[in-house]
Amino acid sequence: MDSTDGAAVRIAMSVGEVGAQPGRLVSVADECEEGEDAVSVTLVEVRGRINADLSVGADVSGARPLKANEGISSPGVKLHGAGFIVTLEEAIRLGLGNVKGLEHHIRAYRNGRDLSDAPRGVMVIDLFGLGEDEVRKRFPAVYQWLFERVKPERDAKAQTKDGAGYARQWWLHGKPRTELRPMLSGLRGCEKIDRGTIETLSRVLQPLTRTNKSILGHSERSKIRVRLRSRPVW
Repeated sequence: MDSTDGAAVRIAMSVGEVGAQPGRLVSVADECEEGEDAVSVTLVEVRGRINADLSVGADVSGARPLKANEGISSPGVKLHGAGFIVTLEEAIRLGLGNVKGLEHHIRAYRNGRDLSDAPRGVMVIDLFGLGEDEVRKRFPAVYQWLFERVKPERDAKAQTKDGAGYARQWWLHGKPRTELRPMLSGLRGCEKIDRGTIETLSRVLQPLTRTNKSILGHSERSKIRVRLRSRPVW
């Protein structure tokens, strides 16, 4: 390009035609001034399918759920109430170890920070499968604990559609993950991966452990996995 015919502007052009076929993406790789306002431009060309964002390669925006993972992985539970979390001492005061059946509803609890740092050693109340009257009759101390610590928070946020549903079933986790529970039946371990970081540790947990904001998958292994890196999968 020389100063005689060139103009002091920059343009970008895109030309398309109907149909799905490979295209040419030409980009400026380098520019060099040659005097008298003349500029030498080096272009680089890439061929392939051109996406809507003018990139060539995998179409991230068109990614679909991986069918191979259906039924073997799930997000962890979402409590929607800190009152579900108890220490071991609090769990014992609520009847753990003395009240029959309560061991099935107070479990070890892990979140992402417990996985990456030292575990807090806390537990979580999980009354999935029980109605309000059944909880009150079988586990009155647990019922009162949640009535005082979870129900007021749920009632205060009952103005929205989701909030109203959480308020109606205030003794249950906001997202109890009904699809996850049969996945864990009969397994010796499940693999937990924290979603909060790009690189994270994957740890094998007992199926009875409840987790928050993490991906759980089936696993028969019993050791800590290596460091993983998150990336799109097609």
